[in-house]
Amino acid sequence: MDIQEIIEEGTPVFSLDWQAQLVDAVMAAAESYSASQKVSLGRCFAAAFDLIVAAHFYGNVTNRGWLYCGPKEPILLYPYTNTCPRCALKNEFHFHKANKPRSGNIGSVTALYLCLCYKWFFEHSKNKDLEILFGREPVDVLVVDRKQKSCLLAEIKASPLVIFPLVSDSEKLTEETEAGPRQTKAHQEVTVAHIAGVEFYLLLPTAKGLPNLVKLGKRDNDKDVHWAAESIIDLCKTPTFFKSYFGAWNDAFSKYASESNRNGSFWLTNSCGAPNPMPASWPRRSNGSGFETISDNKTSVGMDRTDDIKKGTYQVLKIGSFSKFPKPAKWHITVGLVSNIHAVQHFDDYLASISDVMWTKTGEKVYSRAADLPPDTRIVNLFDGIISFTSSQLRDDWLRKIFFFGKE
Repeated sequence: MDIQEIIEEGTPVFSLDWQAQLVDAVMAAAESYSASQKVSLGRCFAAAFDLIVAAHFYGNVTNRGWLYCGPKEPILLYPYTNTCPRCALKNEFHFHKANKPRSGNIGSVTALYLCLCYKWFFEHSKNKDLEILFGREPVDVLVVDRKQKSCLLAEIKASPLVIFPLVSDSEKLTEETEAGPRQTKAHQEVTVAHIAGVEFYLLLPTAKGLPNLVKLGKRDNDKDVHWAAESIIDLCKTPTFFKSYFGAWNDAFSKYASESNRNGSFWLTNSCGAPNPMPASWPRRSNGSGFETISDNKTSVGMDRTDDIKKGTYQVLKIGSFSKFPKPAKWHITVGLVSNIHAVQHFDDYLASISDVMWTKTGEKVYSRAADLPPDTRIVNLFDGIISFTSSQLRDDWLRKIFFFGKE
């Protein structure tokens, strides 16, 4: 397939006004915080991505799926992993079914916002000539510089590290008995009769493991899906919000990356597995195959899912097979994986040994040594780039220039 044809078939990354405003506010807050605190820009952008995705999901909060946590200081929580978030910060586990969007919805939402985040970064850096386009199978996304005639054809693997839970106020729940009112169980699933007008808070863990409740605002009516985005846009204008958010996010990221420090906010991260220690009351799976998890590997972070790494590697190989052979006339073509977070836990086992592979096509001929290849044989990288905000492996000068987020 001709590269010009691939580019012309690409479609611009489109966003609604409220989505563009959300991305602009959060990414600007991340950039400002990075500059003022001398914190990794890439890691701030990774946190910003999670906050943007969270705002989208918060907008669709429903009446069902809330968890009452009491009796002391009772609150209602809307969790995105299968446990009480407030208790999990104390390494206490009480199973409650997560309010996870369907996987297909997660994929389309994260792909859109990842592209919008990279688009924002390009527009606010020295790479204003770059375009981001959605591609046609097998290409997820294209980054194009028409002036320099350079192009990245990539597979997207994106998923948030953590969606911090929503919280609302609650009175102590009681039930009527023959002996009079009796307090209900400390944890109980509840349905909120009226979502409109409820004051929501965002639960952010602190360094001491205690929850910090940030006022998020109210949903005006049942059809209002923008309320959370509007609230987060306003919060990002305050000097302290992103600092609090990043502190909570970065602590969770550090624990996710650690093999020993798995406690507290680690249990709010995606793909954190089963609780440890597992309480006697923790339920078995309905099919009888072991126990439920707090979050399984189907919702792994960024590109850190083994199935995604395997599929992504094949997609990159397939893209390279038709875009790099024969050598594209007048175009510099690169291929790779693009994500929000690198393969934190699985890079060494699944990507390290193949990240520097180079290959070629020989038709029907078989060669046992590189020296036997014809001198004009085209040798290309398997991955020109394995790209994320938090860490990248870049084997191309153009990619090093456009995906530079500073040093960790």
